[in-house]
Amino acid sequence: MNITTVEHCAGCLACQAVCPKKCISITHDAIGHVQPVVDSDICIDCSLCAKICPEITPLELSPMQQVYAAWDKNEEARKKSSSGGLATLISQQVIKEGGVVYGSAFQPPLNITHTRCDSIEALEKLRGSKYVQSDTGGCWKQLRADIKEGKKVLFIGTPCQVAAARRICKESEMLYTIDLICHGVPSMEMIKKSLPASIDYAQIANITFRDSIDYKIKILDNENKTIYTRPLHKDWYLKGFFTALFYRDSCYNCKYAKGERIGDITLGDFWGVKESVINTDTDNGISAVCVNTDKGGRLVESIHTQVNIVERDVAEVKKENKPLNHPSKKSIRTNLFKKLIRIFKFNTAVKLCLPEITIKSYITSIIKR
Repeated sequence: MNITTVEHCAGCLACQAVCPKKCISITHDAIGHVQPVVDSDICIDCSLCAKICPEITPLELSPMQQVYAAWDKNEEARKKSSSGGLATLISQQVIKEGGVVYGSAFQPPLNITHTRCDSIEALEKLRGSKYVQSDTGGCWKQLRADIKEGKKVLFIGTPCQVAAARRICKESEMLYTIDLICHGVPSMEMIKKSLPASIDYAQIANITFRDSIDYKIKILDNENKTIYTRPLHKDWYLKGFFTALFYRDSCYNCKYAKGERIGDITLGDFWGVKESVINTDTDNGISAVCVNTDKGGRLVESIHTQVNIVERDVAEVKKENKPLNHPSKKSIRTNLFKKLIRIFKFNTAVKLCLPEITIKSYITSIIKR
């Protein structure tokens, strides 16, 4: 038995990391998602890849113990973050205690990978939402080594990535995890296809997807200057992302999109929380903090002096966060997009799959003339 039996591969690549014969290579599907492939001529049928795979053998999930609306007391730091800045504060605390943090970061020339950070300064590259699947394949060996050395490790990622981290680390007490409220992940290939051909990858130092609650794609150079930007109303990548047009197939069957969670903490935006209830402006972002385990509770307690925090009900956070209730729904548009992207340029393929948005955008552009 090996990973060829996986029906809905999440692309974590833990299988490749544990293969003793290095017989698992990577291919890509029609819309750029990574898929592991076993070379049967080399495979010795040890089944390690199948045993490590969370899709074949699911892990135990935990119900939410407490839910909070929280935000960094430092307003400048809060504004730099996607929501309330809790991921950054927890990461900083782990570093201060001598630990290390793994999270997604930009990697030249144009990729998003899971990166190891062992200093406060290094954490800056983890800040902000990434609406794309990060490449975790290169981090598993170092993650396991840190755990074996007895380091405190914080791993931040999508639920399927957190599941892989727990498998890789054999449920070590030194591993602390934060799973992100996730709708689904497009591939990096889709971002590349959405960008103008005139962009020089060599100039790119970072890519961001939102400023606080303002959605836009920005490409920055080494001096942090914007060399290209597209706001949501003009960006067909973001439109495709928010309509679940080109996620991984596993995202539409996600076993983690429910109230029971895979991480010690679940973090995301606290959509729908009323300003009158928490007594702050929500425009700068509010974190939804779901504490799922005692370890998660200790992480939140470690930063309690640095945050404003208001306890809320589980039902409230689930109301406006669909991924806490069910996976994103796959439509016939996804299969159509896979066919159209082989024929047309990216923007055209998306527009043909989203005619109602295309017509609305066209009418709006006429009105503004």
